[in-house]
Amino acid sequence: MGKSSKKKSGKESVFTVFDQSSPCEFFAIVSDGLDQHQQRLRLFDPTGKKIHDQDLTKDQQVLGLASGSVAAEEPASTQPKSKKARAANTLTKAVALGTSDGVLVYSLQRGSIVSTLATAQALDIVFNQQGTMAFVLSKDGALTGWDLAENMPTLEWKTDLAQPTCLSLSNDGSILAVAGLGQIQLWDITKLRNFKTFELPDTPTSLAFTPQDDCLISHDKHHVYMWNALTSNKKLKPIKTLALADSPHQDTIRSLDIVRNVHDTSVHILACTHKGEVAIWSSITDSIEKKSPLPSTWIKLVSQQQSSIRVRRAAFTKSKQPSVLLVSGSVTVPTLETVVCVDEKDKWLQTITLTRQSTETEISKQSVDQPPDDATAEKDALTANLLTALQTGEDRQVMKMLRQPSAVDQMGAVIKGLPAAFGHMLLLQILQSVESRVQQDMCLVQWLKQLVLYLNDSIKDNPGIVKRLAKLARMVGPYAEETLPRTLALQARVQMIQLQIDMRSNRAQLDEEDALAMDEDEWVSPLQNDQVLTDEDDDEALLDAVEADDMFMEEQGMDADEDMNQSVEDSDEDNEMEEASE
Repeated sequence: MGKSSKKKSGKESVFTVFDQSSPCEFFAIVSDGLDQHQQRLRLFDPTGKKIHDQDLTKDQQVLGLASGSVAAEEPASTQPKSKKARAANTLTKAVALGTSDGVLVYSLQRGSIVSTLATAQALDIVFNQQGTMAFVLSKDGALTGWDLAENMPTLEWKTDLAQPTCLSLSNDGSILAVAGLGQIQLWDITKLRNFKTFELPDTPTSLAFTPQDDCLISHDKHHVYMWNALTSNKKLKPIKTLALADSPHQDTIRSLDIVRNVHDTSVHILACTHKGEVAIWSSITDSIEKKSPLPSTWIKLVSQQQSSIRVRRAAFTKSKQPSVLLVSGSVTVPTLETVVCVDEKDKWLQTITLTRQSTETEISKQSVDQPPDDATAEKDALTANLLTALQTGEDRQVMKMLRQPSAVDQMGAVIKGLPAAFGHMLLLQILQSVESRVQQDMCLVQWLKQLVLYLNDSIKDNPGIVKRLAKLARMVGPYAEETLPRTLALQARVQMIQLQIDMRSNRAQLDEEDALAMDEDEWVSPLQNDQVLTDEDDDEALLDAVEADDMFMEEQGMDADEDMNQSVEDSDEDNEMEEASE
């Protein structure tokens, strides 16, 4: 549908929208950042990988969100001469954000905001299929048609709707449906004429035309309505009314999506409820029935403890079989997965219950009987800070904490201390970070390895993550084979240096203890005391370590002779000083 869903939670506003094409290529979400006065636009592909992230300025407060296609910018020499051919060949995905100051058009090809349509208080936006026009609905009920190539308004008129909410454009671009308080108006764009007005008991929250443009589908809190949208038909009452259950107040409808049945002219209708379940009416026609059907299919997510996991949004997506793309989890890191809704005989399943790890686990204060030691306190602090960063969507802060030496040392304990839901979120963030730069992020690869071991049972049923992990493993393998010998050589060098430091430290400690135990009159020269270690003892032990290390280094093209000579020279100088002292 390309239409947005809006949710307010306290001061927070969340807007979501799916890609309008089939198959669905992205899911967009606008939510508050750490600074509640600044919002962020983030786009995810169907596997849950974040593909775009755009911070909005503080004065860009979003009122609506939509998706569509616009003409892409290409060099004049490569553009087709025909305007129609140029529009068809150069379309690119776009997201439109309605704000108090105008409409921001974000291009996925450019990865930035490419234009602004100066229509104030924009609530909703729709694009035509050619990507040449956009229609904007304002808070005061005004409608504006924009020529996207010229970035200029070409049509302007005003409706008499109170409290306008949303709009939808027919597939052929000739009819514009606009909803407001208790009404839906159908406008003939060519004549700017309102030729139909539907009356409803409640305010519609979304609209969609069927693929044939003969029906308009709307929904309010409790019902889905089908309307005759043909200009020649004067019928003003709904053709069909659908409800979630015999008792319509058991749950309410949050968002809607439709898709054409490939076998006939009927449509499949999907509703996502506020309880987080998905209802599907399959093969709905515009024929009048005495009793409207109830949903033929229900999709539910439950945790391993059998508690409900809320589905935030859902939409049909193109596949070999009828499938639905589900969005669950947190606002900052949503989880996306595709679910097939039919059996082997292409018969719609009645109930689809999926067991998943909950991604909305609340963080509770830990009560402990005894004060933790320093290591436990450090681990708990790191875990708490990591949870906070994951909740607020601060990806950079998460990566910074993971790369700290103290965090690497406590990797296993921190992962076990994370709720499984947040462990899954952390895995997705690390996977996204290391996919493009494995060589610079071997530390994160270690984190990823531990997370995969810990979350194995929950991720093995997610084909999207499994494919990404397999691809990453193929990238890490050659790099590990190349760097392992150098790493082992460096490890041997470090061990040799540490051995030398330890031996000198032990000798200094023994000298100090012997000096304290001796009386001034009974002082014995170190060279006369067989129990005191000398530099020769040091060097004799070191020679064995250095010789073994040099043999290993020579295989890697490294030479340790210089360090060895320096050690011998230091030893000779010490011997000469001691002989002079004697």
